Amino acid sequence: MKIPAEDLYKILNVAPIASQEEISKQFKILARRYHPDTKTLPQEKERAKEIYQKLVEAYQILKDKEKRAEYDNLPIFRLKEISQKKRKTARGGREQSLPWWKKLFMFGLPKKEKDAGKLAETDFSLGLQFARNPNMLDQAILQFEAAYKKDPSLHEALFNIGICYYKKGDFSKAVEYFRKYKEKVPTDKQVDYLLKILS
Repeated sequence: MKIPAEDLYKILNVAPIASQEEISKQFKILARRYHPDTKTLPQEKERAKEIYQKLVEAYQILKDKEKRAEYDNLPIFRLKEISQKKRKTARGGREQSLPWWKKLFMFGLPKKEKDAGKLAETDFSLGLQFARNPNMLDQAILQFEAAYKKDPSLHEALFNIGICYYKKGDFSKAVEYFRKYKEKVPTDKQVDYLLKILS
């Protein structure tokens, strides 16, 4: 499945964690509102026709469990893991970049940094676990925020907060966090696609 020009859930104004019944109900409400036959003016009719067509296309995918699962599993919606390089830095703090002879004279000096890095990594890992459960998205957001607060170099936490808000259906908050992430990592194509389909 290719990435659509606009997010299917945003078109129907439902959260990605919505049930099939919620999606069907929302589609029926919007279909009645935007059906071209309910409009009288030609301009309104044309605009309603475009919106109605988008609604039908989005609903055709989201009502089918297999197609919906395929859409939900597109690479752009995946949570980010901590890179191996950052993991080593989080575990070792600045001690990693020092020569061995300087490390001998720094007994315990970088301990706070090491502890903060490990705690941030733990919070991040907990966030990943919570984010995989639709009922725990608020807790996941808190864990990712805690990880980012302890280690501001964990930009992946910002991205994952955006994904959690997206899953909850808070598209404006998701865009806000994707933009924060984009400021820190301007070359990431995944966030470019997300910003494009959510804007």
